[in-house]
Amino acid sequence: MGILVAILGFYFFFFVLDYLGGIVIAVGAYFIATGLRTPSHRQISGKVNQAIYSNILERGTERIKTGQLRTTQERFVEVLDKLQDILGSQSDMPELGYDAIFFHCRSESEATSRLNQIGDKGLNGSLIQNKNDWQIKIEF
Repeated sequence: MGILVAILGFYFFFFVLDYLGGIVIAVGAYFIATGLRTPSHRQISGKVNQAIYSNILERGTERIKTGQLRTTQERFVEVLDKLQDILGSQSDMPELGYDAIFFHCRSESEATSRLNQIGDKGLNGSLIQNKNDWQIKIEF
């Protein structure tokens, strides 16, 4: 948008009025500058993934220490590392169970495609249907 406004400003500057062109060029430069400072979708989704990953890692470590999660710290981190890019694409926060992590999905098609993604990462998962949604259970 800023580039188009700046080009329009150059047109005004050279062919219409100098001062009007200068104003439009300044507005275009402002749009370009703010556009360059705005984080991209990839940067935002990376921060979201990292925040979710850190939160689940912290909660899981706590639960392992208290005995509420039956796995080793190494296995938990290994599974979580494989799932890191999937964590942010979830509509709901994954849940930690006694010996597994559960992903919630709104439809069967979403659940099967997510299960295929998880299988491609070398993890075993199973599909569970509840009253409200579909869940994918990934055991540690």
